[in-house]
Amino acid sequence: RSYPPSCEAAWSICTTMPRKRSIWCCLPSKRSSQTLSLEKEEPCSQQQQHDKEARKRGVFSDDDMDQLIPTTADHKGNIKRFLKQRMWWIMGGTACILTIVVVTAACRSKAWLAPAPPVPAPAAPAPPTSAPPMLAPVVPAPGPAQGAAKGSSNDGVRKCPIHATLEMPTIIGPQEYVEQPGAQIPSCGELRLYVVGSSNVLWMTWVDQLHLYLASLGYYLPIVNTTTPAALHPWIVQTCDDTRYFKDLQTARIGRIGWHSWDFAFSSLDGCDANRFRTIGSHRVSCLAGGGKHPCMQSPPNMGLIDLAEDASRSDITIVSTWFNDKNVNANAMKNCVNFETMSYSRIIREITVPCLLRTVDAIHARNPRVWILILAKYPVQAGAGVDKQSLGWIGDLNAAVQAVFEDKPRVLFVNYSLPPDVMTYQQGRNWGHPNCRGSRIMAHAVIQRLFEAKVIQRGLCPAPHEGQDTLQSCDRRSLAACHGSALCWVDPQAGLCKFYGPGSKTFQQMAS
Repeated sequence: RSYPPSCEAAWSICTTMPRKRSIWCCLPSKRSSQTLSLEKEEPCSQQQQHDKEARKRGVFSDDDMDQLIPTTADHKGNIKRFLKQRMWWIMGGTACILTIVVVTAACRSKAWLAPAPPVPAPAAPAPPTSAPPMLAPVVPAPGPAQGAAKGSSNDGVRKCPIHATLEMPTIIGPQEYVEQPGAQIPSCGELRLYVVGSSNVLWMTWVDQLHLYLASLGYYLPIVNTTTPAALHPWIVQTCDDTRYFKDLQTARIGRIGWHSWDFAFSSLDGCDANRFRTIGSHRVSCLAGGGKHPCMQSPPNMGLIDLAEDASRSDITIVSTWFNDKNVNANAMKNCVNFETMSYSRIIREITVPCLLRTVDAIHARNPRVWILILAKYPVQAGAGVDKQSLGWIGDLNAAVQAVFEDKPRVLFVNYSLPPDVMTYQQGRNWGHPNCRGSRIMAHAVIQRLFEAKVIQRGLCPAPHEGQDTLQSCDRRSLAACHGSALCWVDPQAGLCKFYGPGSKTFQQMAS
């Protein structure tokens, strides 16, 4: 039999419409899905025969279209067949959901019914102690199992909230420091820093750069509360390339311009005779302080050893640079400091400086034996804008003499360093004789390195790899670790790159009154 022309076009409608005897309909065969058969019809009237011929030509009347629209009953039948076919799916999914709910409820009830851990009893209050209190033992933080571990995001190194505290970019990144086990002061811990010395404390930036680098390593440096009025900033200094990062940092320091080690090692006029001289070893030394045009002739010191020891005892680390002017008494203009006795540099250091430094160290440790005391090495003599190479030998001998005395004393360290002889590392003009921004930065790095070597601090700077000669054009080719160890380069935190580090401004700014 022939098929209506519109049979395939109306396939989707035909499969859902009820079987009507008055119209043609295409139905799928039960035997084959590819075979179409037409439903048998009853004899038609003349009008029905006319409509039949029209349908063969693909023309449908309005009555035909009404019959093609499925009724509500048809929809209900389809829904029943759909639910019957998928009833097992629905029942299985419902059972899975009920099982998950029951198991979850059972686990939660078991956790709630578990007994709470016992609450430890409160510790008894500690007995009162006399002021100032002794520093509590510092519990070292666990470090890597063996050796020193380089800081990274995957090696378990703790990250410290330093950037929020300092409100600055990263000065020392995770790949530029190392950590070690068994250190006294853990990384991210508190470190109270106190500095006492002569003009180098007020006319140089090494104290503030040291504070900056320690804070960048993750240490928190609260201000030491001193009994003697202390400066929190240097006095008159250069502007360095990194000044904007340390100019607001506060570090307690006692700086006395022109003073010597003996001016800090005694209390006022203790042991002085009527002529204002005291005996140190076999030498008569002036009891009056002061430098400049009238050295050792101004007035007795306005602070004594007891005051210094009291303030230093409240710190974790005290840096001492009180002896930098001692060698100058060999000059004719300053011989009145030693009652016009002529002595060599070596005798001055061995017979006067060392006993005074020992008095200072012993007084601090008598107040608090847990304080780490760092004796800072003396820098060479200035020639032009750099190092006087002729002074390297005998200045090195003086440093070695002091180091030999203190290297075996508990909790006392000697900090040595060297300034490159062919680099501009000294200030010119007002603060003649004092290293500039570059020299100060070298001194600050040397302090950090010595603290790390002695296992005082857990985190320190990575050892600087050798990457060729240090020149003015080598900074952009250096790694960040090598950049920190260069006298001519620094890591710009905003750019994250190694850049040239200048000697500092030719003008000076007053930072503290």
